Amino acid sequence: MPHTHRSETRRGFTLIELLVVIAIIAILAAILFPVFAQARAKARQTQCLSNSKQIGMAMMQYVQDYDELYPVNNFSYGRGTAVYLASWMIHLDPYMKNLDVYQCPESRVPSSRTTIVTGGRTFRLPDRSLGANEWIVGRVGFTAHNTGTALNPVSIASLSRSADVPLVADCVYLLFNDPRRIAQAGFAGSPWFNYPTSQGEVLSDRHARHNGGSTVVWGDGHASWKHKRATGNIDATRQTLPNWWTWFGLPVDPLSDDRLL
Repeated sequence: MPHTHRSETRRGFTLIELLVVIAIIAILAAILFPVFAQARAKARQTQCLSNSKQIGMAMMQYVQDYDELYPVNNFSYGRGTAVYLASWMIHLDPYMKNLDVYQCPESRVPSSRTTIVTGGRTFRLPDRSLGANEWIVGRVGFTAHNTGTALNPVSIASLSRSADVPLVADCVYLLFNDPRRIAQAGFAGSPWFNYPTSQGEVLSDRHARHNGGSTVVWGDGHASWKHKRATGNIDATRQTLPNWWTWFGLPVDPLSDDRLL
């Protein structure tokens, strides 16, 4: 029998069909991309919280070994320098041996580091990632820095409610002496002391590190995430010191809050 060839006609997509498919893909992308981005941010927040828990445990081990005293910054590293300001991290090194826990994965300036050489070891410590409570590791703030007054360690017993006092947190720099540096931890500008401090900027989520808030290691060693507007009586009159000290439910100043006696 003779072989018969069948002619087949292949029909392609029309322009309208292609446009419909493209539109559907664009709609799905607009819906899913923010979800994926939020999931990634949540994962980085979880990693930061895990790091903070390790810092909290190391801090409590230090406190137990040193007569229930928190670490205090060491003037011998150079008073008024970033090296001195980062020395609170060196105190905890024997209990962790891992500098990566000080690096928040959401920090916008991960390359910013301070180098300390001590005891034959070189430490490159993140200085725009986490910060310690200056009223604890620095005791009386910049007055001592400028005068050279010796710093007295703070005991955990002196905190009337240690679980409510922030000890280490996401921060725009190595130390915080008021909650604004925590609230603005996501600020990537330079230098660190030019972060926005207006009421509107501090209350907005714009410069928050993790989904509108920050991870905090508290005075008793536990760690948690806290939204910057979670607590506190915030109104238009609370724009100047000393009212800033207790914004966002974060008491830091021993002179303004009974949680640090």
